[in-house]
Amino acid sequence: MKLCLLKMKRMDNRNTERDPFGRFINGHAINTGKRHTQETKDKISISKTGKNRGEESHSWKGGVSYNKGRKLVLVSNHHGRKQGSHVCEYRLIVERILGRGLKRSEVVHHINGDTLDNRNKNMMICTNSYHSWLHHEMRRQGIGTLKLGG
Repeated sequence: MKLCLLKMKRMDNRNTERDPFGRFINGHAINTGKRHTQETKDKISISKTGKNRGEESHSWKGGVSYNKGRKLVLVSNHHGRKQGSHVCEYRLIVERILGRGLKRSEVVHHINGDTLDNRNKNMMICTNSYHSWLHHEMRRQGIGTLKLGG
């Protein structure tokens, strides 16, 4: 602790000038970094936004990914979500069947517990509270070991 205080004291003696925010000025370069031309800025912008993204990427898998046993699909515009977000495939299927978007309070329950089985007869729409109760009752009665959520 004493060593740190000594170093700070020595540094304080060397650089006594400070800006209005209390930062040392003397001996420190303030805003003297390299300035890019507009042409260079444009090139940097293009390289960051267009290179190796989406279908251009070497690791593109068709916009499909998997998370916690659920198949996620890349969508461009889905009920106020930002562009390029992923949505569970079963939600898209149920919304297409209903002809409307699911409400925030609505959850898709997979009857057989397989979140990749998106057949009509395997999916049931319920409220979040009913879905939690349903899984609680199934665990209590020893009916399968289904994961909550879905």
